[in-house]
Amino acid sequence: MIEVGEKTGNLDDNLDYLADFYKEEVSDNVANLSSVLEPALLLIMGGLVGFVAISIITPIYQITQAF
Repeated sequence: MIEVGEKTGNLDDNLDYLADFYKEEVSDNVANLSSVLEPALLLIMGGLVGFVAISIITPIYQITQAF
């Protein structure tokens, strides 16, 4: 692209086009990543909360069964 821009004399226009193109591409990739990452983090946090809840309730249940 740079070589073509230099030959045609439109280097600044070509670089502006490339900057806009890659800015949109990065924006789309970030949006896709966040849409995948959000449910994954929700599942991980739910698993951690469940683990902590079971870790607290299980010993209490075992103590009450001993009596």
